[in-house]
Amino acid sequence: MLSNLKFYREIASLEVPLLSKILYVLFCKFMYVKEYRKKRFYYPVYVQSIVNRISFSIYEDDEEWKKKLSNVSDDSVIVVSWGIPMITFMSLAITIYIALYIVILIVLQ
Repeated sequence: MLSNLKFYREIASLEVPLLSKILYVLFCKFMYVKEYRKKRFYYPVYVQSIVNRISFSIYEDDEEWKKKLSNVSDDSVIVVSWGIPMITFMSLAITIYIALYIVILIVLQ
């Protein structure tokens, strides 16, 4: 989430509702197209004039999206979401964090 803050100008200029902007900042990642082309398991959720969505299908192929975005400038900022492998590890980390938080609250009482 903090890495998204360096794209505050792009976030402000997005032509989407405020709720979508909030969801993008909290659950997605802003990156340049040149970075996106080097990564795996990331799926575009917002590319100006190409795609505007909140979620994606788990059956999508990230390589297919890279082909679709081949004509987009490398310096363009897009919003991507993590795929299944990333979500699994993030869910595990969040679960551990919540469990530790509850344990600490119980111990401090």
